[in-house]
Amino acid sequence: MLKNLIDKFKNNNFADVVTCMTAGAVMADGVVNPEEINIVKQALQNDHRLAVFSPKDLLKRFDKYLNIYKYEIIEHDSGYRVDIEWELFRSLKTTEERQMAFDICHEIIKVDGITPDEHIFLQRISGLEFLGVHYSGLDQAADEDSHGMLLFKRNH
Repeated sequence: MLKNLIDKFKNNNFADVVTCMTAGAVMADGVVNPEEINIVKQALQNDHRLAVFSPKDLLKRFDKYLNIYKYEIIEHDSGYRVDIEWELFRSLKTTEERQMAFDICHEIIKVDGITPDEHIFLQRISGLEFLGVHYSGLDQAADEDSHGMLLFKRNH
């Protein structure tokens, strides 16, 4: 059943959305962390829902988007932009397809724990009304301390 659903979405746009959004989340804090990148790359290759895509192709796409973020955020200090994801998400035709891509990205990012910056990134994407995606990560990722501050948990 799940394989049939993914087969239905097997197209370049779907692979681009998942890899771009994953790269964006990894770079959300503006830091290149080789260990985190390797963990995420491994998760991309091993996610059963992405088995319809070549692992080599997924990594190539991920590296492409990671380099775009590095250029924008680190080399040009232009701050974080999410317009890349917006445009790619718009290319997906159905809410079901957009939600599946969002959920896959969320699961891959959770492999090494969701940082506050990654959480905010996912909230921004899910907050776009036209996408119709739901992010339940706030319930799972944060608790309040005694001063009302949000505390984010890493899932190790």
